[in-house]
Amino acid sequence: MTSHETPKDETSCKDETSCKAKSAAYEIGYGKPPGHTRFRKGKSGNPRGRPARKAAMARASALALKEAYRIFLVEEGDQALELTAIQTILRRQVERAVRGDIDAQRFVLATVQKIERENRE
Repeated sequence: MTSHETPKDETSCKDETSCKAKSAAYEIGYGKPPGHTRFRKGKSGNPRGRPARKAAMARASALALKEAYRIFLVEEGDQALELTAIQTILRRQVERAVRGDIDAQRFVLATVQKIERENRE
């Protein structure tokens, strides 16, 4: 026996595997791998990462669309118009662009150009 080996009780261990099994802190089984295979060097414990939350994103998208197409009563002059939220937002943005707001002008022009490109294809 060398100096780095621990002495074994020869009566309790018949072979090497039975000693390891008895000295294990827990029973090996489903979800409890053997100690020598548990943590590999250079391997992440979660190689694929956290799964995407598709259900939450789908619910958020559905809610956003529902709100975008909700009807609002908008007064324009002496008329009361029923418009969706999207129509209301776009009307206000175009009004700001016409009054000289540079950011609104850029947004409106970029949006119109994008729609025209998509319609050509």
